[in-house]
This record gives sequence, C-alpha cells and structure tokens, in this order.
Amino acid sequence: HTQKHTHATSQLQADHLSVLSILYMLLEQHPLSLTHDDDGLALARDLSSFWQGATWQRVFASLLNTDSAAALASARRELQTFFAQNPARLRLVRVTMANIRRDLQWHEDL
Repeated sequence: HTQKHTHATSQLQADHLSVLSILYMLLEQHPLSLTHDDDGLALARDLSSFWQGATWQRVFASLLNTDSAAALASARRELQTFFAQNPARLRLVRVTMANIRRDLQWHEDL
C-alpha cells in the first residue's frame, strides 16, 4: 500500500527536504510530492526522461532515504559528471536559480 506524503508531513531533515523540493521544482515545474512504501520514501511521480530521469531518480532516492555522507558524496559526484557533460543544462539551472533568487528578493522587499 502506498501512502501520499507532502513535504510538511515528511520525517526528512528540513535542509534535505528543502534542497529536494527546490531541485524537483527546477526539474519538473510542480511541487514535490512523495510516497511511502516498503523501500522508504520515493517520488510520487517519475522524473521526466529528458532530464536524465534515471540519474535524478538515484539522486532523489539516495537523499530521501539516507543520512550517509558517502551516499550524498556519490550523488554529488554523479551530478557533477552530468553537468560537466551537459553544460547547457548547467547554464539553465544557473539562470533558473538566479531568477528564483531575484523573485525571493522581490518578495522580501515588499
């Protein structure tokens, strides 16, 4: 039986969940939704294949279900390799992050 969870009900550490929520929003343009099954927490929807879905699935699975520094380091290396091989994707992420920072600053200035 699979049960739906949102970031508010997850037992993940807040910093991990915040990073995952931002990454997911960048990749998929909709909020993160999680399920819980026998293997632990998982994404409620598969990631889009045009964004190297299998790579991102592994990254999310590692971050959702481990506090291991080794698992986080492995995910970081995998992402670094991906972005080194796909500089256009890295530029897109940087532009998107700059836009998010600008929008957050705008909201703080209100």
